Amino acid sequence: MTINEALENIKSLNHTQNTEIINLFDAKGRVLANDFYAKCNAPLFTNSAMDGYALKASEFKNGLKVLKTIFAGDMSECEIKSGECVKIMTGARVPKGADSVLMVENSIIKDDLMYATSDNLKVGEAIRYEGEEYKKGELIIKKGVITDEIIMILASNGVFNIEVIKEIKVGIFASGLEIIEPYSNGFGVYNSNAYGIYSAFKSFSKPYYLGVLKDEYEFVLNSLKGALDNFDLVVSIGAASVGDADFIKKALDELGFKPIFTKVKMKPAGPVSLYFKDNKYILVLPGNPMSAYIGALIYARALIYKMQGIVYEKPSFLYPISMDLKIKNNKENVVIGNIINDTFVPFNNAKLSSGQITPLNKCTHYIICPIDCDIKQNDKVRVYEQSI
Repeated sequence: MTINEALENIKSLNHTQNTEIINLFDAKGRVLANDFYAKCNAPLFTNSAMDGYALKASEFKNGLKVLKTIFAGDMSECEIKSGECVKIMTGARVPKGADSVLMVENSIIKDDLMYATSDNLKVGEAIRYEGEEYKKGELIIKKGVITDEIIMILASNGVFNIEVIKEIKVGIFASGLEIIEPYSNGFGVYNSNAYGIYSAFKSFSKPYYLGVLKDEYEFVLNSLKGALDNFDLVVSIGAASVGDADFIKKALDELGFKPIFTKVKMKPAGPVSLYFKDNKYILVLPGNPMSAYIGALIYARALIYKMQGIVYEKPSFLYPISMDLKIKNNKENVVIGNIINDTFVPFNNAKLSSGQITPLNKCTHYIICPIDCDIKQNDKVRVYEQSI
């Protein structure tokens, strides 16, 4: 199975979502449960785009009597007649009879009359008309991830509480007899994977670290049972291959889980697998740090967003590559690197070990090379941000 085929399998999932009501202060990064239709016009009323004088454009060359000053927030009725204008502040309501606003910088006051110093003034100049951005009842936000900009739009519609998809609760296990925690004093392999994956997942889910799975079948089986009672998604880091002590697959078979995909033809992270049963999912990542991170990088956000009812397409850009790249291993290869002078530069000439971590800290982007790729220097490649 290719990377794209595995991602397409994720896109085809049908996951039942639950919703809850939250306020805008907690909304960033959450998923809006429904399309949003404008509750009011924007702007709410016709207003001035700048400080100046509201007047009739046909009279701007004449000396005009200044009736009053209108400030933002002054909603009292006002109307100008021929030979009149009002001084107006940015955001203030335009009075009846006015069809343009003259910038204050283009005016002078002489003998108690306002005169324009500019040569031209068009009808509608410096005026923001009611409903010109959008009108009440118009679809303005589609169901999806809530950003800062969306929060501003919702607030501008008088919305404070919104319905969102409940966060996906993720239980994260490390796996392996050799794994010890960073705060331990014993001898072993420090558990870097779970902490990095946990940190990455915090931006788009609700992760919990559940500890290290022992290399004992009954322990693995019972741990998975308990986790599945409390979490929507369980992530197991390690035990993704076919070693004698890798009990995950056996436990999943006993629990009745079915594969969505297993053993993708990719490097690193080839042993990555995804299983499901009854609206619950288990993502099995390889144990080597580079492989674990790449597996999460490619699949985690796509999976969790799909569990919330939206299809995630990772943003990408085309850049020329700095070198020839020929890889013949019958796999798709994820190559990390950096954008330097508008060119993608593979890290260490695309030579990596799946057990390394520091290259991830030195790189900002990645590409996915097709099976048995033969890319030439300056060929355009599709580049993604290296962010889970």
